Amino acid sequence: MSYEVLISTALPRELAAVNRTLRSSEVSGVIREALGEVWQFLAEQKVKSTGHNVAIYAPAAGSGSDRPGNDSDMLLDCWFGVEVHEVIPPSHTVVQMATAGGLVVSTVHWGDYARLSGAYDALKSWCQATGRSATSTSWEVYGDWFDDWSRVRTDVFFLLEA
Repeated sequence: MSYEVLISTALPRELAAVNRTLRSSEVSGVIREALGEVWQFLAEQKVKSTGHNVAIYAPAAGSGSDRPGNDSDMLLDCWFGVEVHEVIPPSHTVVQMATAGGLVVSTVHWGDYARLSGAYDALKSWCQATGRSATSTSWEVYGDWFDDWSRVRTDVFFLLEA
């Protein structure tokens, strides 16, 4: 799959989210349950959302890494959330937070989530080829669900260093 890489200025996306510290290889086994926890909270509290799921990743403290990505052994500080446009009520597990704002490099992945590494590789290659450096933060914004994987869109973002 080929990826078109874009540079742009991203606005923060407000989220209701839960936090997990995981190895990259564990994300796929946890994300659905974590997002389910957020969706249940939003339904119980009658909070309106855009319907978009978002995952934010940063190397966890002590992971020994300062780069974005999805290396299978990397320990990550993960935030799994749903985009909201209102203040959420206090909770012990679901918190209000936002994606970073600023200069980003991004690409669109069409298809199975298991192949998202291609999008990460494209962004890393772009940074290397252009001499730009990404911060340690990346995020994914998931589009609408379809049973046909070719119609499933995921936008992947790296926040660039100033």
